[in-house]
Amino acid sequence: PSTPMAGHKLLPHRRRHLWLGLCVAALAAELPADSFARLPRRLGLSLALLSPTRADAAPFEWSFLYDSTASAEPKKIGVSPDEVAVILRNDLQEGKYILTGKLTPGIFADSCRFVDPNNAVDGLARYRQALSLLFEPEESSLELSGDVRVTGGGRTIEADYVASGTIKAPWHPKIAPWAGHITYTLGNDGLIESQVDS
Repeated sequence: PSTPMAGHKLLPHRRRHLWLGLCVAALAAELPADSFARLPRRLGLSLALLSPTRADAAPFEWSFLYDSTASAEPKKIGVSPDEVAVILRNDLQEGKYILTGKLTPGIFADSCRFVDPNNAVDGLARYRQALSLLFEPEESSLELSGDVRVTGGGRTIEADYVASGTIKAPWHPKIAPWAGHITYTLGNDGLIESQVDS
């Protein structure tokens, strides 16, 4: 069966996340352009040497790099999980939010924790800022693999996707397509309190 971006080799998560983390850190630190020359121009075996060797290694905390200003948009407290799933579907399909930060802040708690295998950010504002620094939106893509669905008796929402992107770096490196699975955990107020991308 055909899958989104069929024919493209998917990038292993650990290497992709480490690469993205290095780029975010460099961009957030406002390093001079020649500093990027030390980073790999394309993901490959050299980057595998930098990957954590332990499968249970804790994600790196990036939260200290970003502003933590709370969102001014009113929170959608008490919205049903089905309605949250519809909003997430739109934010993923139309906004490509995991690449751009263009999401509906009203469905996320301001203190939401965003985790992937190598990175963790506490706070909605920090997460959005990190994403705005990372990818070129016009040169990045995201396709859902199936529907965004409510699971866990209405306590969680799950989504699968395939994405690729171009990094905002002087040489515009392209990240090969990768597949991801996101689990959102809802709090008692109906807001998303945790997003785990695996």
